[in-house]
Amino acid sequence: MDYEEVLLYNVEKQESEIIKHPIFRVYILMKGDEIIYVDCTSRLKDRINQHKTNKDFDSYIIYSKEYDEHRALSTERILIDIIGNIIKPKNFMNRRIPKGFYTKEKIYT
Repeated sequence: MDYEEVLLYNVEKQESEIIKHPIFRVYILMKGDEIIYVDCTSRLKDRINQHKTNKDFDSYIIYSKEYDEHRALSTERILIDIIGNIIKPKNFMNRRIPKGFYTKEKIYT
């Protein structure tokens, strides 16, 4: 899992500390100027390497970085919906995810 150092302030103790907090990235795989795939992960480097085995892309864009997994998953779902149903790129590999759809790894709300 990827972590980032963040400053946590405890109101009751009126002190702060730096903690390592997991981060979730929503990213877009690109081939030239075409969108290929949208995904969300807490292990970006591993996930990109995994995509190299089954997706044809030459770059990726980190669309957002979130500390909350549900917010990241919601952002991913919205992007998939917009890209798949409005932009409609020729080689887009995501399928539209219906609201309330569940998989073993993710819950889309």
